[in-house]
Amino acid sequence: MKRSLEKDELRIILNNISEQLQDYRNINRGGCCLFACLIAYQLDKRKIPYDVIIEYPSNSEEEIYEEVNSGTNYLEIHHIFLKVKRKYYYDSDGVRRSWHKDIIKVKLNSKDLGMLYAKGNWNPMFKESVSHKDLIKIKNVIKTEFKKYDKKIKNSL
Repeated sequence: MKRSLEKDELRIILNNISEQLQDYRNINRGGCCLFACLIAYQLDKRKIPYDVIIEYPSNSEEEIYEEVNSGTNYLEIHHIFLKVKRKYYYDSDGVRRSWHKDIIKVKLNSKDLGMLYAKGNWNPMFKESVSHKDLIKIKNVIKTEFKKYDKKIKNSL
């Protein structure tokens, strides 16, 4: 019983986050790495498995790891998102069962994603269009929804 509740509750929480952040459409235009980082951080805290997915990869997996470790800024990233529990894909638009085939899976964690976002120069639209106040709101929505998830899981035991 707990397993199915957990799966359902996580999907609900992720979709709630997406719904609440609909006004920030530029998340998927330069902020997808930050969004993936913030969600991955919450998943890391709960030991929920996920994969980092890069859409339309312009770089090899090795080049991506080199970027994370070296601090250079040569990556071209079209879109970064997560595959949660190795079952469904998730970005700021919500949960999906499938994605097209032109993707690669990379072994990165939330800290790595944070480094990529901080160094990334692939699309400044998000950084220019989102204020510090907006970033705090985005982070708080994610934090609040995951607290709801924790409470629902705890109450189901």
